[in-house]
Amino acid sequence: MKSVIVSLILAAAVVTGSLMYTHKIDGVTDKMSDINSRIIQSLENEDFTQAKENINDLKDCIEKNSIIMETMGNHEEADKIKMNLSELERFTDGEKRTDALSKCSVLNFLIDHLSEVSHLTIENIL
Repeated sequence: MKSVIVSLILAAAVVTGSLMYTHKIDGVTDKMSDINSRIIQSLENEDFTQAKENINDLKDCIEKNSIIMETMGNHEEADKIKMNLSELERFTDGEKRTDALSKCSVLNFLIDHLSEVSHLTIENIL
């Protein structure tokens, strides 16, 4: 009977921890998506200076939250986001609007995917 109780306590702790992590990562990805939307808006208005400022905001957000992004998640997801952000930064420096907007679309996908893979679902468990 002891082992059943201990197993239930451990299972509850794992589920609770997963739910707390999911809530935190959802907040981080929402903030990242918001910043990326501001980058897109700046690029569409051809305001490359503002786009660069927003890119720096996104880089800061990623740096501040890198521990939570990489703790339980796949490190490759965070690395892909950083690589695409670096490419976006170079396209923006060169004022390549179309290429930069394309990278923003990729970032939207990667940020959304990061949130999806962190949720406690049967697909993510198996």
